[in-house]
Amino acid sequence: MYKKLSNFLILFGIGLFTLVWSIPQAFAEDNYFFRIDTELDVPLDTTGGATVTFKCNGSGQGIITDNTASESVQALDGIIKMASTSVENNTTHADCDGGDAITATLSFDGWLSKTVTGTVSSVGSNVTFTVRASMDYTITVNGVTDELDTAITLNGTTASATYSGTVASQSYSGGKRYIAGSTSGGTVKGGANGYVNRISSALTVSATASQSVDFGTTDDSSLDESGLSFGHKITVNESGGGSITNGTVTAGDTSGTNCTAGTGSNAGKWYCAIPLANTATTATFRHDDWESATATYTDRSAGSDAQNTATINAFKKPPTGTYYPPSTSTPSPSPSPTPSPTPELTPVPIPTPELQTVEQKMALIREKILELQTRLAELLGQKNLPTPPVQAPPAYGLFNFTRALHSGIRGDDVRALQDYLKTTGHLGSDVESTGYFGQLTKEAVAAWQRENGVSPAEGYFGFRSQLKYRALIQ
Repeated sequence: MYKKLSNFLILFGIGLFTLVWSIPQAFAEDNYFFRIDTELDVPLDTTGGATVTFKCNGSGQGIITDNTASESVQALDGIIKMASTSVENNTTHADCDGGDAITATLSFDGWLSKTVTGTVSSVGSNVTFTVRASMDYTITVNGVTDELDTAITLNGTTASATYSGTVASQSYSGGKRYIAGSTSGGTVKGGANGYVNRISSALTVSATASQSVDFGTTDDSSLDESGLSFGHKITVNESGGGSITNGTVTAGDTSGTNCTAGTGSNAGKWYCAIPLANTATTATFRHDDWESATATYTDRSAGSDAQNTATINAFKKPPTGTYYPPSTSTPSPSPSPTPSPTPELTPVPIPTPELQTVEQKMALIREKILELQTRLAELLGQKNLPTPPVQAPPAYGLFNFTRALHSGIRGDDVRALQDYLKTTGHLGSDVESTGYFGQLTKEAVAAWQRENGVSPAEGYFGFRSQLKYRALIQ
């Protein structure tokens, strides 16, 4: 038998790369060294249970487990040390000498077992051993995206992944999560702050076949799961109309979360990753052409909480134009026996609120024509309209409205309308009559219109509404 080599070093790398070893001078004579790394080139310095099984010429094989009695110098350091005269290397076991072919297998919970071959060679006083090894973690999480297919960095801080089964070791590297899962049937949970956790299907873990998982990425994984849903989704609609697809939505504490606008089939929706630590529950929509509007959502306190939704209804800002002050009520002159001269009509300004359709524009024109015809008939004393039921006027008397009233305008006529709506109970008595036609006034007008049969009841106080107003209080 050849003389035993004084030193012998085998370096196992869990990954796919070529490794060359030489005898470290710090090691004592007459020892074999098996160094064990993970596929991420990290020594298993603090994990016990790694076993090397090797064979050269012997009738059996050598089996050494880190930090056990089979190791000559017991230490939990990822380097298995064996004296050259160990029973594991006698003729009935491995029996390895210089120039021998060697077959070695590394097994370790959480990694795939791998058998490799090589040749033990002697060069002077050093020994080298070259081998290719391909040993992987049992579970790899390839990446995480959100429901809009935007990548979320998988690094344990921005996004994370955890295995529900027993884990021997795990690490983040290069946007992936490597898990040495040693029990089968567990699931992987992907999560990120402000998003809804997603749980994978159950994995089958073994020492012969690895499993991979992704959450929304394009990787061809064993389990292709969907991306993470945002914690909050806000829909923005035009009041009484369709979706608004531009603008900004902010939410969270001090409106510090900028929500992401959806596109395509998701247009009109904003997706918000509000941190769980935030406690504010108001989302705000802003756009230069729209009144700012808000909605309240439900706070989420855990990543497992379901996605929360809310809807914001926004109103178009009125166009910028000339303000027309209201006129005071002037009684009609008593008829005299002599023919009355044809009265001179004062042009009535027609406001031009923002309209969305041609039909709405035509309806406004028809309304203003009818209003002019009615006023002309009143001035000529020829009005032939059905006499409305007589009702007691309010304390402040009849107000002569001279223009249509709508959101965004100001004036004494708006203040008079607000005072009137208070007497009818459609505007709260504790609401100040400011003279500004805002959201509360619009809602009060719409409620009054519905109650009195004025259609459409959309909060626009135009000719039909003013005609009904005069009929009710005269």
